[in-house]
Amino acid sequence: MALGSTINLTETYFWVLRHYGEKNAEEKRETLKKRCFLIPVDEEIAVEAARAEIGSEDKPRGESHPRHGEGQRSKGRDWRPRLQANT
Repeated sequence: MALGSTINLTETYFWVLRHYGEKNAEEKRETLKKRCFLIPVDEEIAVEAARAEIGSEDKPRGESHPRHGEGQRSKGRDWRPRLQANT
């Protein structure tokens, strides 16, 4: 099971809510709860996560990023998944 922070849930829910509405945001929330062990973030975890992110940005291009596929970098890239709007 993957680990996720409650901040990740907040950001994902906000983004899906803004772009696709409450129904899709609730569906995404339930999916995250089923697939991830959500961890409340305290100061120590927040600082360690920031340090880990800085360390991953130092990788040369072409190396995989833990959150992205091969050759992709997180800096300046919209990594959020694209969902189809229900029409």
